[in-house]
Amino acid sequence: DASAAVTAWGKVFKEAGAQLWCWYYPISYNTKISDTPSIFNIYYDFVYLVEECNVTGICHEGMQDNAQVYVFEHLKSHLSSMLMWSFEYDENGELHYMSFDEFCDTIKEYLKIYYGDGYEEMYRYIVMQDEAGNASGNCFVNNCDYPGDMYSYEYLRDNYEEMRALVVSALE
Repeated sequence: DASAAVTAWGKVFKEAGAQLWCWYYPISYNTKISDTPSIFNIYYDFVYLVEECNVTGICHEGMQDNAQVYVFEHLKSHLSSMLMWSFEYDENGELHYMSFDEFCDTIKEYLKIYYGDGYEEMYRYIVMQDEAGNASGNCFVNNCDYPGDMYSYEYLRDNYEEMRALVVSALE
């Protein structure tokens, strides 16, 4: 199991006093037409890597291509940066970082700056992407899998009109 291996490596590095860096890859690589439903996972992944695996540094790989605007690559990079900067230890060695609610507020703040009054529709669309990903029941690797592996076709079929209407409304 990959998570057990990373956790074990984290213990070895911590005992040795060494730093453990992780290369984090939340982008959609093979199919630029569809985003991966990984926006909320960034929070959970980072917390797991720092708390459970003793990771001391994270290198986030994102896309620079302007064509990626509609699949939220810039948002993911922004969220990763904000989350990375929130991890800090106090004078007693206690780890502190933004809460999940603060993470969601950061998403909304970014969307409001980017989409204006349509930010709430875009946030709801992102929530629905996440729900479609969770409904698939699959675990995927972002740079290897395709949308069919990442999303529940049934969820997309049942919610397509609402998702489309959210995006159209936000862009208007």
